Amino acid sequence: MENRSDALRARGRFASDEGTHAQFIELDARGLSAAEIADIMHVDPRTVTRWRHAAGRSKAPAAVRRDGDVRARALALLDEGASFAEAARTVGVCRSTIARWFPDRRAWTRMEAGRWSAQIRDLNEAVLHG
Repeated sequence: MENRSDALRARGRFASDEGTHAQFIELDARGLSAAEIADIMHVDPRTVTRWRHAAGRSKAPAAVRRDGDVRARALALLDEGASFAEAARTVGVCRSTIARWFPDRRAWTRMEAGRWSAQIRDLNEAVLHG
């Protein structure tokens, strides 16, 4: 049974000749980025990405791990009354991440968000003109 990259190359969905295919496999195995391989082989980086996908060699992006301090800071902000969106902006994550981290918390209603905005506006007025 032939392997997947051989079958794709035979159908014309991979590098056009044996030498190009071998060079791609060798460069990819060395861990070069798509941009680096593209520069060496004189193709577009998207072509390298397509070749990787066709050969079953796609590289999934690494998950970003947040340390406990980020989560603790977000929790402290929520405890202080910040919205999910405000806590997310402050610690540098998406609002949906905050919701996933703290499923027992509920998001603010529009009325609560409006009250918060009014309080912040009043506080800023007092500081600037007070």
